[in-house]
Amino acid sequence: MNCWEHGKGCQAKDKCPAYPNNGRICFSVRGTLCHGDVQGSYNEKKAGCRKCDFYKNEIHGLVDRQRPTTSKTAVGRFGRR
Repeated sequence: MNCWEHGKGCQAKDKCPAYPNNGRICFSVRGTLCHGDVQGSYNEKKAGCRKCDFYKNEIHGLVDRQRPTTSKTAVGRFGRR
C-alpha cells in the first residue's frame, strides 16, 4: 500500500515528490505533502511521522520482514535457566 492510498486518500498526490514511486517510504522523502502541507526532511518531520498510522504500520512491516526467524529463546542463546 502507498501513503496516498491509506485512510481517506490523498488529494495532492500528483504534486507530491513521493508519488508515484516512493509511497511506501514517504517518511524518507523530502518535501512530501502530508495532509496538504509541505514537509521537510525526515529529521524535520519525524515527530509527525511517528504519530502517523501509515508510518507505524509500514515501519513495523519493514522491521518484521527483515527480522530473522529463530526458534531459540533468550534462555537458549545464553545457556542459562
